[in-house]
Amino acid sequence: MTQQADLPIRETNSFDEMRFILAMIVVFGHATQLSSNAPLRPFAYVFDTHMAVSGFFAVSGYLVTKSYLSSTGLRDYFGKRLRRIYPAYIGVILFCLCIGALTTSLPLATFVTHPETLRYLAANLSLMNFLQPSLPGALQDNHLTALNGSLWTIKVEVMLYFTVPFLCLFYRVLGHTVTLALCLAGALVWYLYFTYYFGHPLGPTIGHQFPGQMGYFVMGSVLGFLTLSRVQVGIITLIFLLYYIAARPQMPAPWSVGLDMILIALFVIAIAASPILSIGIGRFGDVSYGIYLFHFPIIQAAEHFKLNESHPTLTLIGIVASTLIMALLSWHLIEKRFLRRGSHYIRVAQG
Repeated sequence: MTQQADLPIRETNSFDEMRFILAMIVVFGHATQLSSNAPLRPFAYVFDTHMAVSGFFAVSGYLVTKSYLSSTGLRDYFGKRLRRIYPAYIGVILFCLCIGALTTSLPLATFVTHPETLRYLAANLSLMNFLQPSLPGALQDNHLTALNGSLWTIKVEVMLYFTVPFLCLFYRVLGHTVTLALCLAGALVWYLYFTYYFGHPLGPTIGHQFPGQMGYFVMGSVLGFLTLSRVQVGIITLIFLLYYIAARPQMPAPWSVGLDMILIALFVIAIAASPILSIGIGRFGDVSYGIYLFHFPIIQAAEHFKLNESHPTLTLIGIVASTLIMALLSWHLIEKRFLRRGSHYIRVAQG
């Protein structure tokens, strides 16, 4: 997940830090969920990937709306989105192909020319990951054979980018409150219908697709037009913690969905839009996107080689370290080369 607008160099917010934290929650969450080591699995409930991914969509709504409003036109806006998203995305698909080649049970020549390999490249490079999530003979003993189970959000993210010009139009015509209410209602109806009433095994998967994540995105977008005081940030934080720790675990899932869309987005944006967490992490580059892209295949490779069975703690440390290294390499070798000189992260890195 990646969203970067034309923010000022002076750090008066914590968006870089918040996105880094959300990305690391996803790493630890998936590392424990996919682990073959049973004692690690309960930690999956501590590292809530649902909350982190939802927070990413809220941050995306906030920053991408600002990016659109600062663009000179649609061409400029979509050009910025394409340059930010797609180069690293191509890089991780090729990285997954290498992981597949290392873990396949097929001869390398057979693997490379196999129809499923070609279908994998075609489907994933066109953002249609669900058409071919796995590679022939690869990761056969893992809990999941998908090379990168995180990439479904990139497709949703891109679809949300296309809604921003329409959202800004509706803000002017209908107002922010009415537009937000309509989008929350639409996203909630979509999610609840396909998750609980569709009556098909694919229902929950469809429920998470666009526009099921629209509520978080639009909440973040609307919050970008507001300025919250320290007192308001404190109140929002308290309400969120009371909800998330005390009320949410006792609440039936259908009822918590709407509150999640509102309160997760409110909490994440309230903290990120303030300087509370700011330590200048942006000077190292926008590594959160790389962390999100590369962690899953690294975890899957560790599972394939059964590293978790004998050394779970060392394996987790290795997964985190490898993910950070790949994120830094992705940033320096791929991502920043496609950004304009006026990009926020280029300017911060140059001091």
